[in-house]
Amino acid sequence: MDTILKKGVKYTKEEEKELKNTFKTHKGWYLVLGSIMPAFKIHPVFNILFYSIHFYILLYNVYLTFIVEEEMAIASEALYFTLIICCALCFTSSTFKIAKYIRELVEKLTRGVYIYGDTIDPETSAMIKTITADMKKRKFRLMNSIEIVFNSFFFGCVVAFPVLAGKFSPKSDALREKFSNLTTYTLNDQAMVIGWFPYDTRDWPLWTLAFLSEYYMGLSILCILDGLDLSFIGFAEEMCNEIEIFNLTVRNVVKRARYLYTKKFGREVSSFEDEKFHACLKECLKDSVRHHCACIRYFRDLQNAYSAPVLVVILTGALMLCMSGVIFVSKKVNMGIKLEFFFYLVGEITHIFIYSYYGERVNELSSNSHEKPYEMGWEEMSKVLLPYILMIQSRTIEPLKLSAGGLIACSFDTFGNVVSSAYSYFNLLSAAADF
Repeated sequence: MDTILKKGVKYTKEEEKELKNTFKTHKGWYLVLGSIMPAFKIHPVFNILFYSIHFYILLYNVYLTFIVEEEMAIASEALYFTLIICCALCFTSSTFKIAKYIRELVEKLTRGVYIYGDTIDPETSAMIKTITADMKKRKFRLMNSIEIVFNSFFFGCVVAFPVLAGKFSPKSDALREKFSNLTTYTLNDQAMVIGWFPYDTRDWPLWTLAFLSEYYMGLSILCILDGLDLSFIGFAEEMCNEIEIFNLTVRNVVKRARYLYTKKFGREVSSFEDEKFHACLKECLKDSVRHHCACIRYFRDLQNAYSAPVLVVILTGALMLCMSGVIFVSKKVNMGIKLEFFFYLVGEITHIFIYSYYGERVNELSSNSHEKPYEMGWEEMSKVLLPYILMIQSRTIEPLKLSAGGLIACSFDTFGNVVSSAYSYFNLLSAAADF
């Protein structure tokens, strides 16, 4: 887990322990295994070369199987996994940029995005603790649930359903004969993806190489998807929590100022015209403004870390959903493969929905920040509070928006558009071909 530590920065043993623990609780080991936060620089380089070789092999399979139209199942499966490898290549190519900002996010969470001083009254403090405790329960429940679902899907798709589909039974002679006049490559139908390899896989050493290489590819891609999705859920939940706390502190600013006044001067506020009380109000407001600035810095790190992966997910999502749907309803595909791709379909929808949901939630909560100054109880202190109200409103007039590459906003509208596009592609294929 030393990969989370910044080079050239000296940490105490306690700081190292806290950083590693934060990274671990956000499922950081998946990022390490998937080479997004590599322990060794050679790891992402190796994976890029490995994915590139398999990208070529699968692309060649797509070419072959589309020539012989009756092999729709193999063609669709090869195309689907070609898209997945394309995504993995994009993710791995962005490794060092993603790793840089994830380190920033982990460090901010370990040290605290923002820590209020004496300007928080006991009642507001209790509310903050309740909000944070609820967030942590929700965050870990979601992360653990998605982890179980994705890993179960992976086991089903690469082990259980291929057995049901008959992939591990030697029945490839007819297929080999069918393609013998097209290629000298040899068919391997006993691996995760049926395909033709540029070497003879009928002998056990090379068959073992083909088998293990495909499963390494599957496991490494699973680690990438688990790592990005699960860590994103954790970091995004913390982002939402910080915005909620900011909104609460702004709404309770008068109550906080009363508490600060009592703590400083040992008596209750007797008049709202008291200059000392005005100073306490300003101090509380400045604290909230600093917190909002810290939230924006955290949001920028979150945006920079996940912008490129989310863009890839959204751009390829519609086509991958379409291909999963085509295979699932095809009459030429047996039930084992249909079940396999049904789970791919559900997993892909979940994958896209995670980013859309948190994009929508961050946008909604930050939009609420614009209205919170109205709830301050400012009527009797308008002269003091008005400049701060205007400043906060001008800064929050544009809500925070998670985006994919700065091009596409992550929202329920985007999720709907992706699903709608997938359905349109599906209908187009249905009209153009009998599958």
